[in-house]
Parts: sequence; C-alpha cells; structure tokens
Amino acid sequence: MLPTGAIRPDGWLYEQLRLQAQGLTGHLDEIWPDVGPNSAWLGGTGEEWERGPYYCDGLIPLAYMLQDEQLIKKAGYGLNMFC
Repeated sequence: MLPTGAIRPDGWLYEQLRLQAQGLTGHLDEIWPDVGPNSAWLGGTGEEWERGPYYCDGLIPLAYMLQDEQLIKKAGYGLNMFC
C-alpha cells in the first residue's frame, strides 16, 4: 500500500483535478446543505444517510493528490465528522 499523497498528478490530469477542486468538489459543502453545515452527519437536521461519506470519498483523495492546504483542512474536518 502506498501512503496518501505518494502518487501525484501532472500535466493534463493535474489541471483537470485543479478545476474539480475549484468547482463543485472543492466547494460543494458551501452550496449543498446535505453535505454542508446542516448535514445530520455534522449535527444538523439535513440528510443523514450517505451523501456526506460519498462527498468525503471524492474530496479527501483530491485534497491530498493536489496537496491543497485548504482542501486538506476541509477534508480533515470531513474525516472527523463523516468518516
């Protein structure tokens, strides 16, 4: 098994992942209540089934592949709350 962040994207793939981080994946919690602060996973009254963990499943690898400190911080919060 490789440690998180051992494989890093480059070139076209890196650019595509940066776009993903700047778009919905990097900001979904800010605009979709089901994975944002109102999520039942975070103690709110929103959705409590699977959207939060699925969001983490995409956010966490993205954050560490890009070594994006803001996304890593957001992913760490998600790890503590969702996973």
